[in-house]
Amino acid sequence: MVTLYLKRSWHWIDYSLVFFRLCWYIINLFIIISTAPFRPNEQYWMVILFTASYITPQLFHLPNRISSSGFILSELILTGSLFVWVTNYSAYVIDFMWIPILSIAFLSATRTQWWAAAGISILPLCIFVIGKPAAELFLQYIVALILFGTMGLAFRFLLQKNEEQKALVKELHIKNQQLRRKIILLSLYLY
Repeated sequence: MVTLYLKRSWHWIDYSLVFFRLCWYIINLFIIISTAPFRPNEQYWMVILFTASYITPQLFHLPNRISSSGFILSELILTGSLFVWVTNYSAYVIDFMWIPILSIAFLSATRTQWWAAAGISILPLCIFVIGKPAAELFLQYIVALILFGTMGLAFRFLLQKNEEQKALVKELHIKNQQLRRKIILLSLYLY
C-alpha cells in the first residue's frame, strides 16, 4: 500500500515556510484588493482563486502529514495558472512566484524534483504563448527561479543533514549504552 503522506515531525524550517506563505498571502491579497487593475467581477474571482491557491497546497503540508507531491502539484496548477493570468494585467508580478518557488524547491524530494522543475520552467513559456512581451519578465523569472529555488533546496539539504545528524547521535547513544552494559557485566565477571 502506497502512503500519500510522509510522516515526519515538523522542524523550524517547516514553520518558517508556513509563516512565509502566510505573509505572502496577506501581502498579495492586499495588493489584489487595493491596487490591482482588475474589473470588479474579475477582482472578486481573483480573490477567490488566490485564496484557493493558498489554502489548497497548505492542506498537503500539515504537521505530521506532508504530501510533497500533492503540495507541488496543487501549487503548480493553482498558483502557476494564477501567475500566468495575472501577467495579462501587469508585467511586474514576478514577486508573486518567489515564495511558491521556494516552497516547491524545499518540498521536492528526489523523485519529484524533476517534474517539479519542469513544471516551474513551463510557466514562462505559457506567458509567451498568451502573447506578453515578456523578455524582461522571463529574465526576472529565471533569476527568481535560481535564487529562490536554490534557497529552497538549501533549506531541504539543511533539514536532511540535521535529521541524519540526529539519527547518528541516537545511534551513538544506543551504542554507548550497550558498551556501558558490557563494561558493567565485565567488571562483575572480573570481581
